[in-house]
Amino acid sequence: MVNVSKKYLEEKLKNRAWGDLLKQVKTTKSISDFENILAKRLTSKELIMLEKRLAIDSLLRAGVRHNKIKRILDVSSHTITFVKRNLKRG
Repeated sequence: MVNVSKKYLEEKLKNRAWGDLLKQVKTTKSISDFENILAKRLTSKELIMLEKRLAIDSLLRAGVRHNKIKRILDVSSHTITFVKRNLKRG
């Protein structure tokens, strides 16, 4: 589990940071380029966590059941439910 302080970013700084990332992502031409952008900003554990959550999203959309996702990705039911709940909100 990744530890994050409870202090939130000021809205202006948060928007600038996301905007800078979005500008870089818009210039990518391949998945590899996008992975490199993320790899420069995230630890290997953070990348794995992100990849697994993206995979959960993909598998849920494909209709794969929770138990199979747990086996494929070695994730908890809680993580799958968290991703599923947030997909329904968006």
